[in-house]
Amino acid sequence: MKINLYNYNLPIVFSYCESVLKKMNYRVQYADFKTGIISASKGEGLSTLSSLMDLKFSADNYSVCIAVFSSTMSNIFGNIYSDPVSEHQFAENLFETLEAKKIGIPFQLSEENYIEALAS
Repeated sequence: MKINLYNYNLPIVFSYCESVLKKMNYRVQYADFKTGIISASKGEGLSTLSSLMDLKFSADNYSVCIAVFSSTMSNIFGNIYSDPVSEHQFAENLFETLEAKKIGIPFQLSEENYIEALAS
């Protein structure tokens, strides 16, 4: 999943993503602002499933793009599956944290019917 956030800067989005992952009970294993990568996991130990989520950030003058990669691994069988449900939950929690509101396109004056964040 890709999330594009307009009119935000990278340091703020990076820190919000870390806090959202922690609220979702993920343990941040690796976070490097310079390379724009956050890797997190949850559910290891006695549970039968482990969830992994990796975020890759890129930015330009008007937006921040977050590529979200998530998977679930069976600790019993060793199979790894894509986890779009966790990606969707992450996007919803991030949008709540950012308090996404309708704004205009960065190149134009503000008008109604535009959104600030898009997930695909």
